[in-house]
Amino acid sequence: MPTQPNVLRCQFACQWNGDERTERYALNARTFADMASRGKAMGMEGLTVWSEPSDYFATVEISYLAFARFTWDPSLTWDAFMRNDVAPRLGGMAPAERFVALAEELDGAAILAVDRLAAMHKEALAIAVAHEDHVARRWLTLTDQIGRRLHMGR
Repeated sequence: MPTQPNVLRCQFACQWNGDERTERYALNARTFADMASRGKAMGMEGLTVWSEPSDYFATVEISYLAFARFTWDPSLTWDAFMRNDVAPRLGGMAPAERFVALAEELDGAAILAVDRLAAMHKEALAIAVAHEDHVARRWLTLTDQIGRRLHMGR
Protein backbone atom coordinates (compact mmCIF):
# COMPACT_ATOMS: atom_id res chain seq x y z
CA MET A 1 0.00 0.00 0.00
CA PRO A 2 1.15 3.57 -0.62
CA THR A 3 2.52 5.41 2.36
CA GLN A 4 1.06 8.75 3.38
CA PRO A 5 3.85 11.06 2.12
CA ASN A 6 3.72 9.42 -1.30
CA VAL A 7 0.05 9.96 -2.14
CA LEU A 8 -1.14 12.82 -4.31
CA ARG A 9 -4.55 14.05 -3.11
CA CYS A 10 -6.85 15.77 -5.62
CA GLN A 11 -10.03 17.73 -5.04
CA PHE A 12 -12.11 17.83 -8.20
CA ALA A 13 -15.74 17.23 -9.12
CA CYS A 14 -17.02 18.77 -5.92
CA GLN A 15 -18.57 21.95 -4.62
CA TRP A 16 -15.22 23.24 -3.40
CA ASN A 17 -13.54 23.89 -6.72
CA GLY A 18 -14.37 26.53 -9.28
CA ASP A 19 -17.01 29.21 -9.05
CA GLU A 20 -20.78 29.50 -9.30
CA ARG A 21 -21.01 27.74 -12.66
CA THR A 22 -21.04 23.94 -13.00
CA GLU A 23 -17.52 22.93 -11.97
CA ARG A 24 -18.92 20.10 -9.87
CA TYR A 25 -19.73 18.53 -13.25
CA ALA A 26 -16.64 19.72 -15.14
CA LEU A 27 -14.78 17.41 -17.46
CA ASN A 28 -11.56 16.74 -15.52
CA ALA A 29 -10.34 13.86 -17.68
CA ARG A 30 -7.28 15.62 -19.12
CA THR A 31 -6.35 16.89 -15.66
CA PHE A 32 -6.52 13.38 -14.21
CA ALA A 33 -4.43 12.03 -17.11
CA ASP A 34 -1.83 14.73 -16.49
CA MET A 35 -1.82 14.17 -12.73
CA ALA A 36 -1.30 10.43 -13.19
CA SER A 37 1.72 10.92 -15.46
CA ARG A 38 3.18 13.65 -13.23
CA GLY A 39 2.59 11.55 -10.13
CA LYS A 40 4.43 8.65 -11.68
CA ALA A 41 7.29 10.91 -12.76
CA MET A 42 7.57 12.27 -9.19
CA GLY A 43 7.57 8.78 -7.70
CA MET A 44 4.16 9.01 -6.09
CA GLU A 45 2.79 5.66 -4.99
CA GLY A 46 -0.86 6.62 -5.01
CA LEU A 47 -3.35 9.13 -6.29
CA THR A 48 -6.68 9.83 -4.62
CA VAL A 49 -9.53 12.11 -5.57
CA TRP A 50 -12.18 13.83 -3.51
CA SER A 51 -15.33 14.09 -5.56
CA GLU A 52 -19.08 14.16 -5.03
CA PRO A 53 -21.27 13.88 -8.13
CA SER A 54 -22.64 10.72 -9.65
CA ASP A 55 -21.21 9.21 -12.80
CA TYR A 56 -24.71 9.65 -14.26
CA PHE A 57 -23.35 12.91 -15.68
CA ALA A 58 -21.23 12.04 -18.70
CA THR A 59 -18.54 14.63 -17.94
CA VAL A 60 -18.15 13.09 -14.48
CA GLU A 61 -18.29 9.53 -15.83
CA ILE A 62 -15.51 10.28 -18.32
CA SER A 63 -13.47 12.04 -15.65
CA TYR A 64 -13.76 9.10 -13.25
CA LEU A 65 -12.95 6.73 -16.10
CA ALA A 66 -9.84 8.78 -16.92
CA PHE A 67 -8.83 8.68 -13.27
CA ALA A 68 -9.14 4.88 -13.28
CA ARG A 69 -7.46 4.28 -16.62
CA PHE A 70 -4.57 6.74 -16.35
CA THR A 71 -3.70 5.85 -12.74
CA TRP A 72 -3.66 2.19 -13.73
CA ASP A 73 -1.47 2.95 -16.76
CA PRO A 74 0.12 6.43 -16.70
CA SER A 75 1.69 5.73 -20.10
CA LEU A 76 -1.77 5.54 -21.71
CA THR A 77 -2.18 8.15 -24.44
CA TRP A 78 -5.11 10.54 -24.68
CA ASP A 79 -5.88 9.24 -28.19
CA ALA A 80 -6.03 5.64 -27.00
CA PHE A 81 -8.25 6.64 -24.08
CA MET A 82 -10.59 8.51 -26.42
CA ARG A 83 -10.68 5.66 -28.95
CA ASN A 84 -11.07 2.75 -26.53
CA ASP A 85 -13.02 4.23 -23.63
CA VAL A 86 -14.77 7.47 -24.56
CA ALA A 87 -15.83 6.95 -28.19
CA PRO A 88 -17.95 3.83 -27.50
CA ARG A 89 -19.84 5.74 -24.80
CA LEU A 90 -20.57 8.80 -26.95
CA GLY A 91 -21.46 7.39 -30.35
CA GLY A 92 -18.07 7.12 -32.05
CA MET A 93 -14.83 9.00 -32.31
CA ALA A 94 -16.12 12.16 -34.02
CA PRO A 95 -18.98 12.65 -31.53
CA ALA A 96 -16.61 11.93 -28.63
CA GLU A 97 -14.17 14.56 -29.84
CA ARG A 98 -17.05 17.01 -30.23
CA PHE A 99 -18.33 16.20 -26.73
CA VAL A 100 -14.92 16.90 -25.21
CA ALA A 101 -14.56 20.13 -27.21
CA LEU A 102 -17.98 21.38 -26.09
CA ALA A 103 -17.43 20.39 -22.46
CA GLU A 104 -13.98 21.98 -22.34
CA GLU A 105 -15.29 25.17 -23.93
CA LEU A 106 -18.11 25.29 -21.39
CA ASP A 107 -15.72 24.68 -18.50
CA GLY A 108 -13.04 27.03 -19.81
CA ALA A 109 -14.92 30.32 -19.57
CA ALA A 110 -16.72 31.84 -16.61
CA ILE A 111 -18.82 33.84 -19.04
CA LEU A 112 -19.94 32.75 -22.50
CA ALA A 113 -22.16 34.78 -24.81
CA VAL A 114 -25.79 33.70 -24.74
CA ASP A 115 -25.69 33.19 -28.51
CA ARG A 116 -22.73 30.82 -28.15
CA LEU A 117 -24.41 28.90 -25.34
CA ALA A 118 -27.58 28.60 -27.42
CA ALA A 119 -25.59 27.22 -30.37
CA MET A 120 -23.77 24.75 -28.12
CA HIS A 121 -27.08 23.67 -26.58
CA LYS A 122 -28.64 23.14 -30.00
CA GLU A 123 -25.65 21.11 -31.23
CA ALA A 124 -25.51 18.86 -28.16
CA LEU A 125 -29.26 18.27 -28.27
CA ALA A 126 -29.12 17.36 -31.98
CA ILE A 127 -26.39 14.81 -31.29
CA ALA A 128 -28.36 13.40 -28.36
CA VAL A 129 -31.50 12.82 -30.42
CA ALA A 130 -29.43 11.21 -33.18
CA HIS A 131 -28.49 8.42 -30.76
CA GLU A 132 -30.32 6.01 -28.51
CA ASP A 133 -30.22 4.68 -24.98
CA HIS A 134 -27.12 5.39 -22.91
CA VAL A 135 -25.34 7.34 -25.63
CA ALA A 136 -28.31 9.73 -25.88
CA ARG A 137 -28.53 9.99 -22.08
CA ARG A 138 -24.87 10.97 -21.85
CA TRP A 139 -25.33 13.70 -24.43
CA LEU A 140 -28.45 14.90 -22.64
CA THR A 141 -26.45 15.41 -19.46
CA LEU A 142 -24.12 17.75 -21.38
CA THR A 143 -27.17 19.44 -22.89
CA ASP A 144 -28.44 20.01 -19.35
CA GLN A 145 -25.13 21.50 -18.23
CA ILE A 146 -25.17 23.91 -21.16
CA GLY A 147 -28.85 24.65 -20.50
CA ARG A 148 -28.12 25.64 -16.91
CA ARG A 149 -25.49 28.12 -18.10
CA LEU A 150 -27.90 29.40 -20.75
CA HIS A 151 -30.55 29.86 -18.06
CA MET A 152 -28.08 31.95 -16.02
CA GLY A 153 -27.39 34.04 -19.12
CA ARG A 154 -23.65 33.39 -19.18
